[in-house]
Amino acid sequence: MVGVTLEEFLKTLLKNKFIVENRDKSVEPSLDWMEKSGLSAESNFGSFKLHNAIEKCFKEKLITDEEKMQLMAIKENIRNAFVHSDKSKIFDSSTKGNVDLLKFKNNKIIREESKDMSALALFVVHGIQQKHIANKEAKNIFNKVDALILKINNRFWDTTNSNKAT
Repeated sequence: MVGVTLEEFLKTLLKNKFIVENRDKSVEPSLDWMEKSGLSAESNFGSFKLHNAIEKCFKEKLITDEEKMQLMAIKENIRNAFVHSDKSKIFDSSTKGNVDLLKFKNNKIIREESKDMSALALFVVHGIQQKHIANKEAKNIFNKVDALILKINNRFWDTTNSNKAT
């Protein structure tokens, strides 16, 4: 849900900017105008994925360099890691630890083999560990994303400034 909220927030910024810049000021806003403008904005930005929305918001100066970097990190390390279940974003392939292969023989557990392996190679534990990480970090992840959305939102909707990234 955090990924959806973030993506929709950025698309809303883009749609609003598009409508404001393309508004015919000689015509009073009406439901017909709202429908036409809304459909046009949706046509332009509604199908944007998170990456495209971040890039376009940056190009349109709706977000700063730092915010773009933070959003891209969220996209890769949170959204892609958990929503798209990209294990390479969660499990390190370069750090290895000792893994033992155990077997039962004669009613005893014996070590059959031992090898240094990365967590990325241990596919049998990925789902369990991914769920554990998500459960443990969910509140922190939400708070981090929420704080960034609020920061951008407060700057964007503050009518005392130019609504541009600094």
